[in-house]
Amino acid sequence: MEAPEFNLGKSAGGSGNDRGYAVSCDANSNVFLTGWYTSATINFGTGNLTNAGSATTDIFIVKYDASGSTLGPKLLEEPLQMAPEHAK
Repeated sequence: MEAPEFNLGKSAGGSGNDRGYAVSCDANSNVFLTGWYTSATINFGTGNLTNAGSATTDIFIVKYDASGSTLGPKLLEEPLQMAPEHAK
């Protein structure tokens, strides 16, 4: 199997601590990115997602098509609640 050619790079984020967590692709070459952020807002090129509060970590999922166009970032409405074994 031949390795795919890398021909697209994207950046997104806000002014706080923002992290991508997982990336996946579907059969139509759409790319899905999940992660979390503490910024007041985070932008994926189609407008801002607004954090639920100043001391919270919110979760996002964003979908890109094969050409890299953003098809819809979504905020998961509840702030991130980490399990005790992951809290630091």
